Amino acid sequence: MSPARLAAIAAAALLAISGAWWLSTQRHLARAVETGSPVLPDLEASINDVTSIQIARGDGTQATLRRDSDGWRVVERNHAANSGQVRKLLLDLAALAVVEQKTSDPKRYAVLGVDDVKSPAAKGALITLQGKTTTTLIIGKPEGARAVYVRRSDQAGSVLATPQIIVDADPRRWLDTLLIDVKPNRIRRVAITVRDEPTYIAERSPGSQGALALTAVPRGREVGDPAGVDALAGALAELRFDDVEATGASSPASLPTGSMSRFDTVDGLTLDIAERQAGSRRLITLVATGSTESSRTEAERINARTRGLEFEIAGYKASVLFRRLEELLKSG
Repeated sequence: MSPARLAAIAAAALLAISGAWWLSTQRHLARAVETGSPVLPDLEASINDVTSIQIARGDGTQATLRRDSDGWRVVERNHAANSGQVRKLLLDLAALAVVEQKTSDPKRYAVLGVDDVKSPAAKGALITLQGKTTTTLIIGKPEGARAVYVRRSDQAGSVLATPQIIVDADPRRWLDTLLIDVKPNRIRRVAITVRDEPTYIAERSPGSQGALALTAVPRGREVGDPAGVDALAGALAELRFDDVEATGASSPASLPTGSMSRFDTVDGLTLDIAERQAGSRRLITLVATGSTESSRTEAERINARTRGLEFEIAGYKASVLFRRLEELLKSG
């Protein structure tokens, strides 16, 4: 047999071996990322063992959620987390299933947003789950309305998976933002002091469930907005905040405005609220006291959530808590 013939046979054999090897690796890869298989196969059984969740982006934004005896907390804010939101994230991660295999080439990761988040240019978010074991997953770009590109950071292969998970590394987005919820019919009396103005009081008649009314009106003036006076009773109904920080954490140049409000309930609870401005931000502190056994218990429960903290609230909410008397009177 001629040398040329032998070379051709050898080349064909090598090609066949290479093809078989490639098919073998593809079959193995296909089994590893079979459509419908869980991205995090161990998470469903161990979901209640997760004690810490960290979400980090390349730009340095980071949210750390930690479970303690009182439930989930946002570490960066030292405040309670929205436990329902945390639970949903864990359930969605456990349900995350492969739609199809995508790239294993690191040079292509950025296209899907699954590149290493140590790079400031990275678009994805790294989720680190800690419990009995540690699991890491990079959540990349969404695809359509139902899927997302993901990659386990300890693996080369990326996949398109469902359900779509879009996570936020801003700690504010994980807070339980309900500050207090006192229904209007519980409010008996409201006293408001706006900076550089005298205190005014609105209250119900003793034993009455009627509307709040001003106890005194400046000489020669009349109430122009009775409904607005009564609306003061609803200022603490499902009052939510936007952000929270340790008392005095903002610039020392940001001083208390002098605006204060006191809400007394029919069952003995008193809530004192003071305002401080930090630039355009409106920050409040809240302190509760009680005059009966049940109201003292409630007050301590409230103070446990608010002690040592200032809460940023929207400007329109601050405008109700510290409403100027002039706004309630007829123009003179």
